Amino acid sequence: MPLNDELKWWGWGYKGESFPIPSPQAFWAFLSSRLGEPGHAPRVDNPERIELPASRFSEHELQRLQAVVGEANVSLDHLDRVVHSLGKSYPDLLRLRQGKIQRAPDAVVYPREETQIQRLLQEAQTHRWRVIPFGGGTSVVGGVEPPQGEQPVITLDLRHLNKVLEIDATSGLATVQCGILGPHLEQQLNARGFTLGHFPQSFEFSTLGGWIATRSAGQLSTKYGKIEDLVCSLRVMTPSGTVETALVPAAATGPQVLQMLIGSEGSLGVITRATMRLHPFPHARKFQTFVFRSFAAG
Repeated sequence: MPLNDELKWWGWGYKGESFPIPSPQAFWAFLSSRLGEPGHAPRVDNPERIELPASRFSEHELQRLQAVVGEANVSLDHLDRVVHSLGKSYPDLLRLRQGKIQRAPDAVVYPREETQIQRLLQEAQTHRWRVIPFGGGTSVVGGVEPPQGEQPVITLDLRHLNKVLEIDATSGLATVQCGILGPHLEQQLNARGFTLGHFPQSFEFSTLGGWIATRSAGQLSTKYGKIEDLVCSLRVMTPSGTVETALVPAAATGPQVLQMLIGSEGSLGVITRATMRLHPFPHARKFQTFVFRSFAAG
């Protein structure tokens, strides 16, 4: 996964990337004709200028965190806290550009093993810390923003859990750690002749765990199905222990724990591992676009 200082802290994409407008004057004239004259809101050009509330963790509590995941995997760095404060919705990006961050995580933790997540959740339950699982940070519904309240907030960044653990070519299944980014997952599956076939608009910067936690759909879901059609089994860390759903072709009983976990938005635990149903990589793909003269005509 890209480092935080490689990505735009105020928007989508990598630093240095841009999409030049062929005719800027015509573009802005068009927008002004539809939306009115633009305002002049102040813009922060350096994240270090954004004022954040001080971390509420005491030195003793930080030592407890470091004992669980390792000192190098606990960050109070200013940029880390900025980029983990908000998602990527339009209101989020406006607030970032204006430097208006009311709440930030008190610490950002980067676990490297599932056992570290388990222990951290147990510590959080004991001390009443709040924990927010964080994949690619592409939420547009406030899913990664720290909530109001007095309790310290930990953002749990899963970027190090990013491996394809097993591909069963006979059964067409892959067991994958849930911090893996979409492009990295597809590259490894494609090399073995498979595709997951899941391409949400956030594909380049979002993770498998994020897709599952938000019950995601994508551009090719009409062919391959939505994410709930592709998940066969999950492993989820909770303060009380590990939940691992049975890996079976189908089930006729209910309610199904697997379907309860898909779309749970981190409220039931941290999704760390998934076994996914694969599809053969297509020999060819053809996409078509339909253009209508007006919105009403469409």
